[in-house]
Amino acid sequence: MGLPGDVHIRSASGAVLVLNLPTFPAQAPAWSSFTIRLDETAGWHVGSIGGPLATKAQLLQYLSNVGSFRINIRYNSGVSTFTGAIDNVVLNQRTLVPAPTISSFTPTSGKPGESIVISGSDFDPTPANNAVYFNGLQGNITNASVNSLTVTVPNGARYGQLTVINKTTGLAKLSAEPFNPTFDDGGRIIPASFDPKFDISLAVGYGGLSLADMDGDGWNDLAVARADNSGIDVYRNLATGGDLTAASFAAPITFPSGLSFTNGSGVSTTDLDNDGKLDMVTSGWTGGPGVFATFRNISTPGNLAFEAVEYWNGRSDESPVYLAADIDGDGLPELVSAEGAGAAGQNVWIAQNMSTPGNIEFGYSLFYFPQTLDDAPSGATLADLDNDGKPEFILVNAFGGQFSVIPNTSTPGTISFATASAFTFTTSVQGVINVADFNLDGKNDLAWKNGFSSDDVHIRLNTNSGGPLASTDFATEIILNSEVSTYGALSLADINGDGRIDILATDNADVGIFENVYTGGVFDATAFVPGYRFQGSGVSTYPSTALAGDINGDGKPDIVVGITNTSPDRISIYENKNVHTPEISLNTVSPLQGPIGSTVTITGDYFSSIPAENIVHFGDVTATVLTATKTQLTVTVPAGASLAPVRVTREQFTASYHLPFITTFSSGVTFDNTHFAPPVEFTLTGADYDIDAADLNEDGYPDILAEANGSRVYVFRNVYTSGAISTSSLIPNDSIITTPTQNPRLIDLNGDNKPDFVATSGVFRNISSGGEINFEAQTSIGGTLTIQEADFNHDGKTDYVGSNGSSTVNIYENRMRQGTGAFISGSNYNSLSDRIDFTKPAAGGGPVAADFDNDGFADMACGNGATDNMTVWRNNGTYRLETTSFTSVGNIATGDNPGRLYIADLDVDGKMDIVLYHGTGTTATLISIFHNQSTVGNIVFNRVDLTNPTNVTLAHIDDLDGDGKPEIITVSESGNQFSIFKNIHTGGPITAASFAAPFNTTVTAPRGITTADINLDGKPEIILTRAAGFLLVYENLVPTVAITITQQPASPYYACEGGSATFTTAATGTTNITYQWQKFDGSVFVDLVNNSTFWLPHLPLSSAMFLLPKQGN
Repeated sequence: MGLPGDVHIRSASGAVLVLNLPTFPAQAPAWSSFTIRLDETAGWHVGSIGGPLATKAQLLQYLSNVGSFRINIRYNSGVSTFTGAIDNVVLNQRTLVPAPTISSFTPTSGKPGESIVISGSDFDPTPANNAVYFNGLQGNITNASVNSLTVTVPNGARYGQLTVINKTTGLAKLSAEPFNPTFDDGGRIIPASFDPKFDISLAVGYGGLSLADMDGDGWNDLAVARADNSGIDVYRNLATGGDLTAASFAAPITFPSGLSFTNGSGVSTTDLDNDGKLDMVTSGWTGGPGVFATFRNISTPGNLAFEAVEYWNGRSDESPVYLAADIDGDGLPELVSAEGAGAAGQNVWIAQNMSTPGNIEFGYSLFYFPQTLDDAPSGATLADLDNDGKPEFILVNAFGGQFSVIPNTSTPGTISFATASAFTFTTSVQGVINVADFNLDGKNDLAWKNGFSSDDVHIRLNTNSGGPLASTDFATEIILNSEVSTYGALSLADINGDGRIDILATDNADVGIFENVYTGGVFDATAFVPGYRFQGSGVSTYPSTALAGDINGDGKPDIVVGITNTSPDRISIYENKNVHTPEISLNTVSPLQGPIGSTVTITGDYFSSIPAENIVHFGDVTATVLTATKTQLTVTVPAGASLAPVRVTREQFTASYHLPFITTFSSGVTFDNTHFAPPVEFTLTGADYDIDAADLNEDGYPDILAEANGSRVYVFRNVYTSGAISTSSLIPNDSIITTPTQNPRLIDLNGDNKPDFVATSGVFRNISSGGEINFEAQTSIGGTLTIQEADFNHDGKTDYVGSNGSSTVNIYENRMRQGTGAFISGSNYNSLSDRIDFTKPAAGGGPVAADFDNDGFADMACGNGATDNMTVWRNNGTYRLETTSFTSVGNIATGDNPGRLYIADLDVDGKMDIVLYHGTGTTATLISIFHNQSTVGNIVFNRVDLTNPTNVTLAHIDDLDGDGKPEIITVSESGNQFSIFKNIHTGGPITAASFAAPFNTTVTAPRGITTADINLDGKPEIILTRAAGFLLVYENLVPTVAITITQQPASPYYACEGGSATFTTAATGTTNITYQWQKFDGSVFVDLVNNSTFWLPHLPLSSAMFLLPKQGN
């Protein structure tokens, strides 16, 4: 008789399940039929008929390893023994129908609202009977056939493979290549591309994170596994849009797992039963084995709901969710887990999915890999590396010390791997292996985070051209270095919507982003911009793998990470604020000269179509924007405009034109004592050499910032009202004392349209409001001497170059972040980069920055006093500023002991020239002009010398008489004068004759010099400092020609031959208008003699006459 019981299931190890039939079989010749369910409802017992009832987990375990089935056919009733017979035994199996296939989809990237077409097979011809997921968010299917689906890209679509579900068959297919959601007008990925993070505190700790639409309302929600394995908290997105805050999400709803703490929980949101709704899976401990815990989704839009949790046993006391993916191609996602601590024997198990729509069902977890491949695993990835349609299993193991690529030989319903053909790479890996076609050759490459050294990201290029995969197919390695630190993990997303996949890397504290700038050709480390860091919660808080997805409906992927090792644990969210900086095209500020009130057209791209959202500066002051489109602005030249490039700021990003705008107001004068009023004197105790001017409080009037001895800087607020400039026109309004503060320069570093100032000691933020001028206390970053600003890397943030007195020039890259505009120092997130040094032959000098070769990038130059030359560096156009960003094009001889450099387009030929002085040495009275002869990619200057009457202390350049040609102005402290070199250049090469002999004005010991239109009359005043402790303002009195002809003679005018005709005209101006009547003699206009009679002969063509204005104030 053997073991009692009618039916036995015996495992290969000898364990047995036993079941008695519900009734005694019929006696011959009759037959009885029995149907026995292989599940926990049938009454199976463990070990014997008297043993405990088998659980579902035990049934799955036995059925996963069946050694034999036994049916007893001898029965002892207690009275008689009967021997039966078996006519037929049928063991039912699930029927596998073909899963959908995806042969292609087009386009492979697109914006929300656009359509894509998916081609393949075994789709349902009814649109509603299919579902297409864009990595966690469902798209709307507008057309369907068996072989094609047309789908609208949803708001919130995330980068990743598409999932197509045939809800009729309950099977799904993942696309071979990813879909990339894009958006319009994205720009460079820089520190300002994201708002500072905000946090959502987690009451029960962090165990895993997923970003997906759980209730089907079209918005990405947050699913957070609890650290104690007790369940999943779902934070529903309230779909409010706008700026993200913690209030963008509803309070969490907890879905309890009923489990206890074990190592790791994890969470995945995947449609496990292919009913068109994303289910959840996490893990925990039952007191015995660790289990997968699944939650079937029954939510409706706005209402989160899940069926009661179900368990699926793992193979140790933990079963963290490593992966949910279809391994065998049967259209159902398997679950993968592992014993992460490492142990003798096998450590990775897979639970095969046998679900049907409405019923989640998994088989017993089985081992598939030998210990040599799966010891101490820490992550898994599934990806097709040889384009055979079967994804390889990529397993990170040895506590992250290696990873293995295991070829997949599965067929639908049968999971198998060619473990003998696996190959292993010994390398440090944090997180999982990411897969993407980085070099656009149609083959999936490998990328991972190296967590324990400065070589942050490793990429192995796939060169497999068919045939079995081998390690040699991944021999080419690219290493990306940056300031991103240790630990962390990688993920992929198109952060700036440009169609290229960027790399997100977390470390022990922060999130770093490597911008993809690859456009084809050789693929090397320059394909990515070294990653900028976005501040996290602090060192050793270990942010999780970054998830990127649009949370607020603006089309831009935001970043979400989980934070541990804090109290409490939290979720951190970084809102994506990426925009393209405005661009001003070359040769498209037109006209580049004009009077106050004239209209200028600025052509470019990425302007706002709302005029008020574009802030346009003409040097010191803000212009009025008349009209605006994405590619063109028209503006009015504002009162107070100075000789400086036009700047356009939008959303704290600024573009500057490469040439200065010149404010015109006369046809020029020969300078004499009538052209500037006697100086107005203001007390400036300890007046020193550096002085600058700009509108500091947004009232439209340029204010003055001046250096003084004793590390002091004074600010004079412009309160001019009317009439002549007087001592009441400027008032002291702020003073800054620190050590050391020298060489102040006004630069709007944070894009708030208030010029900050930079000096040797650091930066001072402008916090002026309500007319009062105020600067915050110094932030100790970016200190240097003789500063010149430029956006060297075209990221919309103004950088600057200085000289620190040694044999280098120093560049500071502007890394201002979104938010308050406050400057940050003393951390990894400083508002300015560390100092970037470029060596030169000698110490000293004052650098300049300008696009000398008109290639669109600002170059730089600096003098070298001891070697009698200047060094010029050409900008190589890198995305981040580093020592490779510039190449020296050589040292140009200057003559003895060159001083500071100045820039202007002196001959108005569209190229920036350089002016320098020689303050000491054998040529102390020399002014040298370096006439720009450059072409794109080739920087060349010709030197021309002018002689100053006395030794030069400092210089300045501005168009003082409004004729469109900038003058050179010098001050001589030892010579007690300042001098004006009038620009009289008429064309061709600049020579010494291009400037008139200097007009000199006596002033005792002048030091600093600048210009500004203090009274907004369109004419720049000369502003000096004197060693005796004064600030002097010389009001510009050059006459302004402003004549308008208000009446012209009637045209046509009819008169009889021999008769008289009267022509009347009128003009307005200020004073002293002179005029001249002319007549047309058939070829040219000729002057008429005033107070005389003239006659017009009978001509075959009409004659004409007009009034020619000559001049006026």
